[in-house]
Order: sequence, then structure tokens, then C-alpha cells
Amino acid sequence: MLLSLIRKEILQHLMSLRFAIACVLCLVVILCSILVRCRDYSQLLDDYAQESAMAREQLNSVNWPWAFSMQIFTRPNPMKILVRGVSGAKGRSVRVSPRELLELDFPELDNPSAALFPSTDLVMFVGVIMSLLAIVFGYDAICGEKEHGTLRLMLSYSVPRSLSPEIAS
Repeated sequence: MLLSLIRKEILQHLMSLRFAIACVLCLVVILCSILVRCRDYSQLLDDYAQESAMAREQLNSVNWPWAFSMQIFTRPNPMKILVRGVSGAKGRSVRVSPRELLELDFPELDNPSAALFPSTDLVMFVGVIMSLLAIVFGYDAICGEKEHGTLRLMLSYSVPRSLSPEIAS
């Protein structure tokens, strides 16, 4: 009896218009997020190529070893298409010089609006939007149960002998 009630409730939620709209909205948000992240990743790759070429030219122009000063860049992670990650906090490049200490470069911290308006990625999507959807569907399940009276109807049936506490103990 309980399994048929659970099955009925799940099917009722899966067939609702609210669930279909939520699925379409989630799909649109995920696709838009991936498109924006792909554009950001291609921009990072272009920046990496330009910066690496400039560093190679600078390295080739050095004629005295103590005048050597170079900036080393890390290649962008391909998973940045899906998730922004924390690589901006580590720095994207380091300056190497025989006369100075190592200096990390934090290019993403130069933009003040990046901290206020971070780009949407899958982690933010799951953390914010899916949480809100879970609250909405949970609320709908509780209110829908109260309106339909399914639990009251189920509790009005008698308990089978196999589940009565006197026989089980």
C-alpha cells in the first residue's frame, strides 16, 4: 500500500506542468552557462598564447644571465568550461628573476566586478537553483498532500496482521 502511494505521488509530480517547466528552465540555464564558460575559456586560451609568445620573445632577447627575468604562465584548465574553480586564487603566472623573490600574478582579482557578479557555473547552479527547486517541490508535495487527503485515506484503512506490533514481538 505504501509503495503504491509513493509511486502515485512521484508520478503525479513527474507529470505536472511545474516539473516540465522546471526541467526546461534548468536545461536552458545549464546550456547558457556552458556557452558563456566556453567563451571565457577561449578568451583564456588566447591570453595564454599571447602571454607565452611574449615570454618566449623576452627569453630569446636575453644576452646576460643575470639580466634574466621571465614570467611563466600556467595553461588554463579545460574543466573551466563547466566549473569556474579556484585557480584564480592561486595566480596564473609567476615572475622568475635571479635578483628578486617570486611574485604571483592574480589577473582575475584585477576586475572588481568579478567578485560582485561571478559567472554562473554548474556548482552555483546546483547550489542555488536546484536548492530552490527542491524547496518548491517539497512545499508542493506537502500542500498537495493536505489538499488531496491521500495520507488520511491511507490511515483510514486497517493495518494488516503481519504489521501489527503484538504479532511482530
